[in-house]
Amino acid sequence: MNPHVAPFISTGGFGNAASKTYYKNLDYIRGLLGTELSHWVRQFEEFVPLPGPLKAAADAFLQNYSGDVTIAPKVTLRDYLGLLSDVPAADYPRLLHHSYILCLERMSYIRSLYGIEREFDRYYNRLKY
Repeated sequence: MNPHVAPFISTGGFGNAASKTYYKNLDYIRGLLGTELSHWVRQFEEFVPLPGPLKAAADAFLQNYSGDVTIAPKVTLRDYLGLLSDVPAADYPRLLHHSYILCLERMSYIRSLYGIEREFDRYYNRLKY
């Protein structure tokens, strides 16, 4: 994952029930900021051709980073402050542990998506033959 866009990724509202409203609002604001910044970058790109390094940065920022199941580490204020720098090696264990926990929390959701896809495939193969 590109650490420079992690603060703007919405994780789909997963979280514990006690703070669900907080995380839902935070995801909404995060998604809104990401969408607005993407829009500004696209508009700027249309009027001003960007040089090589800025073009690469803009392309990385404009890439779609969400899917059926989006797992992104919990972002802290320190992560926002270091937005344009590389992730310190000391933060790797924290980010990996949190991503692992998020993956476990979403496992039943992932299984249900896989089950639905498997059923579609089964019925498609029945109809095909």
